[in-house]
Amino acid sequence: MAHAFIALIIIYAGLAALYLWMNNFNSETLEVIFPAIGAILLSLYLGGKAIWLDAPKAVPRRIPIVLLHDRSSGLLTGMAHPRTLISDVSGGIHGLRALDVYPQLSEFKTLPAWQALKKTTSHESTDEQQVIAQLLEYTILEWLAQSELAVGYQDHGTIQLLQGAVGSGSLPGNLVSYPLSGAQPDLNPFLNARRIQLLLPVGSKVVRAASASGGIDLTLITRHSRVRVRVTRRGGGVFEQALEPIGTRIRQAYSLPERSPGVWLHAYTAQLDTDQDAFSRHSNQAKKERAWLDNLRERFEADFSWDRVRQQYAMTN
Repeated sequence: MAHAFIALIIIYAGLAALYLWMNNFNSETLEVIFPAIGAILLSLYLGGKAIWLDAPKAVPRRIPIVLLHDRSSGLLTGMAHPRTLISDVSGGIHGLRALDVYPQLSEFKTLPAWQALKKTTSHESTDEQQVIAQLLEYTILEWLAQSELAVGYQDHGTIQLLQGAVGSGSLPGNLVSYPLSGAQPDLNPFLNARRIQLLLPVGSKVVRAASASGGIDLTLITRHSRVRVRVTRRGGGVFEQALEPIGTRIRQAYSLPERSPGVWLHAYTAQLDTDQDAFSRHSNQAKKERAWLDNLRERFEADFSWDRVRQQYAMTN
């Protein structure tokens, strides 16, 4: 249909130009053109309205993230303990669960950054907050790097076994790996020790920023879409018994003593914003990326939200 309209416009423009030229562009011939000018202006308004004014607004998804920090041992966890929680098939709380694995990785074991998490003082320090923010940033980046969260990923099915789930899928051929640490040392020591590569469409870029207050700002930009993740620290305090009975279950999961003044909770607000380019949002690639954005929003809450973690502990006997 679009091709027919374009052909009609070209034919009309050609006939109008021929008519004006054969009549020496005299004023009497302009009466044929004036209605067309009005129609063109109206079409420009309606087209601009449909493309920009009526374009969908950015879709935000805001969630709380709470991390538990044992300052005596240096333990930092999202409390998504694999032996305690029942994770759903969609991958619930898998993002936070990675924090429990990082201290065991050979690439991370010798990093000096871990020492910043071991404190004997009763107040927080800047280096402590910075390392926690770096670990949280690494967790989010590694979560984004999963093939299941790539643009155009095709899920071929999942089978739920007793010990977990197995599945398979395929990726389109137009994705390119974007490494997040180059020749120069990265400000995040965990990225220097273990590189992450994001699978994104050709022509994409990744923008990272960090604030002195322990915040995180990540933006993925493709030719048709934009994904922005912002994490803001809201505060912290001693792990209190007020979380009962959830608090007891958390203590048992991580073998924490009943009285543990050195165990803190750090609270963050994470916001995922997604939107698309208004002019190209109806292209075939943009439609694939729209499904990608929908998947990111759904999985972001399932994999990182403290509300989900708390709910899972409440369901555990």
